[in-house]
Parts: sequence; C-alpha cells; structure tokens
Amino acid sequence: MPVITPAHLHILVNHIPVIGVPLVALLLAWGIFRRHDLVIRAALYGAILMAGGSFLADQTGDGAKDNIEHEAWVKKEAIQAHEDAADYANIAALVTGAAALVLLVMARGGKPVHRVGATVVLVATVVTGAAMARTGWEGGKIRHSEFQSPVAASQGAKDVD
Repeated sequence: MPVITPAHLHILVNHIPVIGVPLVALLLAWGIFRRHDLVIRAALYGAILMAGGSFLADQTGDGAKDNIEHEAWVKKEAIQAHEDAADYANIAALVTGAAALVLLVMARGGKPVHRVGATVVLVATVVTGAAMARTGWEGGKIRHSEFQSPVAASQGAKDVD
C-alpha cells in the first residue's frame, strides 16, 4: 500500500478551497439573483466550510515543504511565492467565512438573510476565489514546468542537462 506523505496530503486538501470557493460564489450569486433565502444560507454555510478547508490546506503546507525542500528540483523562490499567495488567500477565506457566520447569526430565528451583507460576502468570495486561483498557480510552479513562461521553462530544461 502506498504511503501518503505530507506533500500528498497537502495536494489532496488544497483542492478543496481552490475548487470550492468559486462554486460557493456561483451559488451565492444565484441565490442573491433569485432572492432565494435558502440558497443564500447554503452558500454562506459553504463559505464557512471553505474557510475550514483553506485553514486545513494552510496547515498541511509546512509539512509538504519540509517533505520536498531537500529535493534537487526544488526552487525555493517558487515555494516562497506560493507561501506568500497562500497566506493572503487563507486570510481572505477566513475573513469571508467569518462574515458569512455573522450573517447567519444575524438571520437566526427565521429572519431573512440581509441582502446587502450577502452581497458583501459575495464580493469577498470572488476576491477569495481569485486569491485561491493565484495560490494554485504559484503552487503549480513548484513542480510543473507548464506553469512557467516558455523562456523560464527552456532555461529550466537547460539547467537539468
């Protein structure tokens, strides 16, 4: 049976917010557009879950770095760029999740979700989704040459020879 390393775990977990946050944004936009309170609530719960997924991905990142940093192919500047992007994306996800939680608490007891607040969370979710995409892009550069510019990829190929 294969062994799951910290790097494997990080790759598995980090897809949760990278894929989930844009889906939550779409669901929230649809709920706001259709004025469907139940859909808005589901999306707000999704934003909270994505904050948890982002936190989990962030927590597995150090173990992944420790797992690969000794490898010859590792570019430290790529790891640093990914870490910097991930820090911003994680903070954005946590703030978005907290805002979603506040809206849900305010809407307890059958009260409708505040539409302006839901719109603010939608904007925050879109920003978070963009930050997650950037983080994934930077993370891809750690091991995937196709994420680099053609010039950088050809220079990397020359270094290997």
